[in-house]
Amino acid sequence: AATGGVWLQKALKNDIVFVCFGVNDINRMHTAQQIINDIDTIVNTLLCNGKKVVLQTVPPFNYDEEKQTVWNEVNSHIRKIHNNKKIMIFDNVKVLGESSDSPYKAKYGGHPNKEGCKVWAQELYKATKEFVKEGK
Repeated sequence: AATGGVWLQKALKNDIVFVCFGVNDINRMHTAQQIINDIDTIVNTLLCNGKKVVLQTVPPFNYDEEKQTVWNEVNSHIRKIHNNKKIMIFDNVKVLGESSDSPYKAKYGGHPNKEGCKVWAQELYKATKEFVKEGK
């Protein structure tokens, strides 16, 4: 999506776009700055095209120390993006992380199991319910 390809073209056909970078971006050894640049490009493009954006943090995945650093930097950046009427931040780490002491550890497995997916979906729905309704 950050390169303006097919994913972005599909996203631009929607009124509301959910953006969630996955662990593959970190596991492919992208730097935190590369991932942050991609996030900013995608979000700014969507906002400039009048879309509402739900931006999620990168989920926990039992990262090693080096990848934890990247994960922390990226999620810190996401959490600092200012909310306005067109963007909402959903911190899925609070739902999927093992504990506040080890938030990068996946409570429901690296790819959330059935229970984790259900909890994630329920919390995401609750958090976005009003945001999605606004402007209709």
